[in-house]
Amino acid sequence: MTKLDFLKEHFKNYTVDITEPENDSPYAKIYTDADSEPVTVYYESADCQPYTVCFSYQHVHCFSETDAVEWAEEFLSGKKSAIEFFIGDRPCFGGDIEGMLPEAFTAEFLKGTPFGDMIFSRPVPEGLSFKVRSANKAFCFDGRILPDQTITVIPAVQMPVILVTAFEPFGGSRRNSSLDTLSALPDTIGNCTVKKLVLPVVFDRCADILCEKIAEISPCAVICLGQAEGRGMITP
Repeated sequence: MTKLDFLKEHFKNYTVDITEPENDSPYAKIYTDADSEPVTVYYESADCQPYTVCFSYQHVHCFSETDAVEWAEEFLSGKKSAIEFFIGDRPCFGGDIEGMLPEAFTAEFLKGTPFGDMIFSRPVPEGLSFKVRSANKAFCFDGRILPDQTITVIPAVQMPVILVTAFEPFGGSRRNSSLDTLSALPDTIGNCTVKKLVLPVVFDRCADILCEKIAEISPCAVICLGQAEGRGMITP
């Protein structure tokens, strides 16, 4: 038994590898899949905060097993991402942010974080860049912040895309159940990005729009939702 066995009990859906070096502190690496960067949890018995949860560039000190599990879960699920800022190749500062797609990472968002004052309260230095990493690989991107406060973002990992379509309201209805369902879907499912497309209820045109979108984004799967008037259940 080790002080980190509780992680195997809690993270049964992940791979948990525990190592006990002979002359060093034990640690556990938790993987979402074989190719993922692990979340690592260290145990140091002499420390008042005995657990340290590390992911990518960042680490968090924790007082208890419960705290360690909560922080590890935040990183593993993608709710939290690690971010580090650089000037040239030199790391400057960093921390954690909520998991998000690259298009949501804007100057307005950044100004509302603890990093906002550090970046925008003075002239933005030349060569300021950042790296964002998530354990589920859905929110990984790099970018630069230019002196005029423009942010350019480049995805660091090309995620598989699932295209989901629905139809607009038709026939005098104010709503379409397929559109309601589409709107309720998250932006990511597992390690896939979800792209949403609303189609017009026009026989020839809707097929053309769908084919154009498929050619544009090359999705790994396409799910087309629709509403059948009077049907009381979900059917293929």
